[in-house]
Amino acid sequence: MARELSADAVLVFTETGQTYRLLRQMVDRDGPRVVAATLNPSTFEELRSSGAPVIRVPASVFSRIGEIQQAISAGLREGVIRRGELLVCLIGPKPGSEADTLFIHSATGTESVIAQLVGSSPVVDAVIELSTQIGREGMEGRPVGTSFTVGDEARVMELSEQIGINPFKGHEISVLDRRNWYLIKRYSLACEGAFVVDSNGVILAADRYLRAENAEIDLPSGLGTRHRAVARVTKMTRAVGVVVSEGDRRVRVFKEGRMVGELNPMNEVLVE
Repeated sequence: MARELSADAVLVFTETGQTYRLLRQMVDRDGPRVVAATLNPSTFEELRSSGAPVIRVPASVFSRIGEIQQAISAGLREGVIRRGELLVCLIGPKPGSEADTLFIHSATGTESVIAQLVGSSPVVDAVIELSTQIGREGMEGRPVGTSFTVGDEARVMELSEQIGINPFKGHEISVLDRRNWYLIKRYSLACEGAFVVDSNGVILAADRYLRAENAEIDLPSGLGTRHRAVARVTKMTRAVGVVVSEGDRRVRVFKEGRMVGELNPMNEVLVE
């Protein structure tokens, strides 16, 4: 993949350093650099002492996306990765597990913003990962558009109103439990409004009409009503907003009234 894309580097996540060493042997002299990223402090010290380009990822990261954002942010800060470089990232679901995912990422220098969001809360991580599944797979063979707010739930509820019946009222259904994701995806197909998720991951409501019309926001052109409603609510609250677009299937993340990140789940490309 790295050769096909003329990528500048392969960023490999490794627990013991073995995957890094294997890939390093496979890359010819004119090929892309191989950079290691690890949560394991002893592996970090071992690779660094051998002269390998290596990045230490904090242990508080909760997801693949969080690990990648944290690693690239640290790599840019330490000079291991340079802004504008195209990276092929190889990662598994958790430290020590087999790699199962490739992300192609162009380093922009804005990774620290998303790293702070996805690394700050397992709830935000879960909503972003769930949203990428909705964007990639849709539901019943068709694309689905939906939105979530995470945190500052009391204020979000004040700034919204119920469109139809709230199917989650009185139930403790959490986005942190992956067994609930299919149910959430089914309701995302039926609901026009937003899901309101509290700071502990429990869904308080679905199908909420967000009413923060007076908030001033500055968004890229082409984004629709759903994106603007979520952006306005994040401007007037401390919530994080996540929107899945039905049109292009992209997942966009909002904070303080602005879009801070974008994920294209159709080809696993992270873009800021």
